[in-house]
Amino acid sequence: MSNRVKPFRNKNECLLTESDDLQGITSLCIESLKKHKGKQAIYGLNELPRFIEDVTAYFQMLHDCNEDLDPNKQLFPSIEGLCAFLGMTRKTFSAYAKRNAEWNEAIEQTRNLIASVKIQLASHGRIPALVFVFDMTNNCDYYNTSEFRLSTEPPREEVSPRIDSKILAEIADTATVPPQMPQLPE
Repeated sequence: MSNRVKPFRNKNECLLTESDDLQGITSLCIESLKKHKGKQAIYGLNELPRFIEDVTAYFQMLHDCNEDLDPNKQLFPSIEGLCAFLGMTRKTFSAYAKRNAEWNEAIEQTRNLIASVKIQLASHGRIPALVFVFDMTNNCDYYNTSEFRLSTEPPREEVSPRIDSKILAEIADTATVPPQMPQLPE
């Protein structure tokens, strides 16, 4: 099996083999560490256009790397993968949304784009449902509304009103029997 090398749009390399999709994501991590030397990439407050350009490069890199791969071996977008590509943590990524309305919109749009891909993948069984739910909850601000309430008090029995047997008898005496449906000829 031959290795195929496709360039990242940000001058890193995406090494993907036809048999191992992990090599692609680990190469992204290695190149990110080399590029940023273990320090976080920082985008200044006025560098939103550069940030958007780099996010676009991440999606383009995935598109290019996945172009000829078997669908079961493709890389798909994630907040963690994007952060590795950008050289930052998820906390920093999320903190950028608090800078101002423009940054918030860009971060939320990015999350939405990644979520849209994952929804499609989950809908077709390409990612496990449990992974999908955790990812949507942790990275895309979706809420899991299942609730469990724990209490040390025993549940109270609800008291239902009792109907007197005389009243029940009166109701039974006055009830009409519904009409019978006529038999249709065969």
